Parts: sequence; structure tokens; C-alpha cells
Amino acid sequence: MTFYHALSLALLIAGGLPATVFCILYASIAPWWRSPEGVHLFGFTATIAALLDLSAAVRLWGLFPGILAVSLILYAAVAVFMWQRLWLLIRAQYRRTHR
Repeated sequence: MTFYHALSLALLIAGGLPATVFCILYASIAPWWRSPEGVHLFGFTATIAALLDLSAAVRLWGLFPGILAVSLILYAAVAVFMWQRLWLLIRAQYRRTHR
């Protein structure tokens, strides 16, 4: 493994580990499902955690059957959550300026 491969793996783990732990803790201690913002926070963080964890796994063990399908699902989830985030921002700003 080259220096850059090792560095990329370390950075994937450095981002994926806290994202995964956040999801576990948030799911166990917070009622995240009660608000659109909570659902978004949990879903987006879980998607990012899955992307980073998947990328680290591929770096360590190589490609596996179904990787393309899993990747496409995760890319679609990022797109959905980014549109949701945009909507949440617009809605929050509209409510703030139109009270």
C-alpha cells in the first residue's frame, strides 16, 4: 500500500468512524424521527457514514459483488438529502422572514 493509499484510508476512517458512532448514539438517545430536521440529520449522516465506511472497506478488501448497486443507492440518497436540506433551509428562512 502506497503512502497516498494509506493516507486516504486513514482519512476515510477518520470521517466514517465518528459518523457511524454519531448515528448509533443519535438513534439510541434522541427522538430524531419527531421532526423533519431530525430525520434529515440522521439520514444524511447515516448516508455519509455508509459512503465513507464502504469506501474504506473497498480500500482494504477490494471490490465485491453488488458494489455498483450499493454505490448508486448511496449516491441517490445523498442527492435526496441535499434536496431535502435545501428545502429545509428555504422553509426555515421563509418562516423567519414572514412572521
